[in-house]
Amino acid sequence: MLAQKNITFRRIVRRLIYIIKSAYYLFFYYLNKTQPNLVLFEAYMGRSYACSPKALYEAMQRDKSYQSFHFVWAFFDCDKYEFLKENKNTSLVKYGSKEYYITYSQAKYWISNSRIPEQIRRRRDQIYIQTWHGTPLKRLGFDVEVEGGNAMNTLKELQNKYTADARRYSYMLSPSAFCTQRFISAFNLDELHQENIILEKGYPRNDALFRYTEQDCRRIKATLGLSDDKKIILYAPTWR
Repeated sequence: MLAQKNITFRRIVRRLIYIIKSAYYLFFYYLNKTQPNLVLFEAYMGRSYACSPKALYEAMQRDKSYQSFHFVWAFFDCDKYEFLKENKNTSLVKYGSKEYYITYSQAKYWISNSRIPEQIRRRRDQIYIQTWHGTPLKRLGFDVEVEGGNAMNTLKELQNKYTADARRYSYMLSPSAFCTQRFISAFNLDELHQENIILEKGYPRNDALFRYTEQDCRRIKATLGLSDDKKIILYAPTWR
């Protein structure tokens, strides 16, 4: 592809697209006001109902102190997640749609486990909670030192993407001291003077590992067709 081979062409096209999308978003940014009880969730850039955004959403559903809040989930395929609309105060928007950008311009709270579109601008009274989605054993962002690992981005382009997202963070969750240090370096938080935004409190998605019951174990084994009288070992690498 031309965009892969010609970096200058790619940068010009991306810059033009960014300017157009930014102008589009700014219309909603200035038109709408922040709604204090509106929460927007997305996981893996709209590809899934999962991870810590799911855990936080379900916790807020159970907590009576959030009964006056409205929750919006962003998905590429909203039809796949229609069941969520059966929950109280919950609606769906298509990722990248007009309604998606309107909701970002209105929501007091943004909860995501991955980067969000660069053109989205956060007001001072909006709160962006970046939960991330794993332990950064592989290098991310500014920790990547060798060109060629990403076919569509040079190191500088990759770093710019991480910086653009990190500048908007209100809080970033970390499950350990190791992750905290990796996040600070990968997202350039020290240079941005944002080291203090990290909350080393663990991942909400992991809370379920400490709340499981024998009934949960039997249900999972039955779903997977596994025997009750055998020890089960799970091997589930995400980076091989």
